Amino acid sequence: MATIVNLDRSELQRRRRSRALQQAGYRVLEASNELQAVDFVVSGPVDLIVCGAEQSLPLLGELRWAAPWIPLICVSSSGRVEAGLELAAIVLESPVSTEELVAWVDTELMLHQAVANL
Repeated sequence: MATIVNLDRSELQRRRRSRALQQAGYRVLEASNELQAVDFVVSGPVDLIVCGAEQSLPLLGELRWAAPWIPLICVSSSGRVEAGLELAAIVLESPVSTEELVAWVDTELMLHQAVANL
């Protein structure tokens, strides 16, 4: 079972995403702030990070530095999509349905596993 860090300051969005990911069979670690997310990553193992639109771009850079091998999906408002492109594996523009998010998570984890097996 893959472990996903779900980082979002919005409790409503974090719980909505966590519920969908758990129903899809993933273990989800909820982080309401950057420090919690980094703690989860360094204490690992973490297979993927989902980051909400309100997270700061410096955090994404820090997560990329701390764990560049962990795929990162950023759910972002249209104004921040371009800024997140260099840091995230996938940037999804809000609003994103839970079905679409789970499909992207499934795909990114399959691709990451395929590359790891090369």
